[in-house]
Amino acid sequence: MPKFARASAVVALGGLLAAQGFVSPRANAGTEGNSASAYPFGHDDMRWQEVHADPRGTPLAITRLAWRRDCETATGTTYGPRTFDLEFFAGGGSLASFGTAFASNYDATTPSTRVMARRTLNLPDLNPLPATPPAPFTVVLPFDAPYPHLGTRDLVIEAITWGNSAGPGYQLIPLDHVSPVQSMPGSSAIVGTGCFTGASATSPMALAVSSSVNASRTLTSTWSVLRAPPNATGNLLLIGLTNPGVQVPGLCTALHSDALVLLPGPGASSTGNWTVANVTFPMSQAMLGAKLHAQAASPDASKTIPVALSNGREWTLPAAFPAPVAVKRTLTWNRAAITGSAVQELGGVIQIL
Repeated sequence: MPKFARASAVVALGGLLAAQGFVSPRANAGTEGNSASAYPFGHDDMRWQEVHADPRGTPLAITRLAWRRDCETATGTTYGPRTFDLEFFAGGGSLASFGTAFASNYDATTPSTRVMARRTLNLPDLNPLPATPPAPFTVVLPFDAPYPHLGTRDLVIEAITWGNSAGPGYQLIPLDHVSPVQSMPGSSAIVGTGCFTGASATSPMALAVSSSVNASRTLTSTWSVLRAPPNATGNLLLIGLTNPGVQVPGLCTALHSDALVLLPGPGASSTGNWTVANVTFPMSQAMLGAKLHAQAASPDASKTIPVALSNGREWTLPAAFPAPVAVKRTLTWNRAAITGSAVQELGGVIQIL
């Protein structure tokens, strides 16, 4: 298909999608991002570039881009209206190969195109904190003519700034951004009650856990025990697949783990506290959201069966692995530069219209 005909087809096919607005990253269409940044605005002398992977596969006739205020940044007094002198470019590229050399981030088949010639752009008042997140997309950058994003590459966008009415240097503008989530947490629930020990006459022995999985799919957990028998040694953490929930004659409380795994604990302190910290093991897809059952045990000569037990813990493993964000950026505070700073997995939440 000739290049002109293909571009015209993209304009036609992408018209409806563009009219409705395509948000990148897709996951943040109705969800607040987890970061904030001033870019692509915020500096009077800058070259900035971002790549967005989510528009790949979706032909779009892009007439403008829009950003929204970050809703985790409090109401301010320095985010008022201002005017930027800038020009803007778009093209196709690859998230995987995105680097610090601005020109190299464009694919030869979808080269850099100036979509907005140098001119002034007015930004609205961003001082007020929106009542409900996420905020509407009110920072709008119109293109001079529709840009045909063919959908065969990731979308690369670039700004060169020449001036900022708020003054020289960096100026904070709270725009909604996303960055990678470093870990996903697990959760737990108390089951039953623990035994009373010499550590307290009013509160029983207790077990708590905190856990998370990182991007390398390593699960880390830390187990904390309170009010075990003071100075007890030979402590154990019992972890299993089921909760028997049975009261064994002679035990001071019910058994809440089938104890398929026994982890040794350190000696208890004089107040009966001990911790098994940073227990790690690789986590597979099949383990996501799985439930395990745990309980702590400490020797206690005062009991009929000489052991004190904590409450049980129903431990739910993280339901998902941390996902990388489908956006990266590089920038430099020098509009004439040909390379930017180190690539960051960080980018704006943008509406493509």
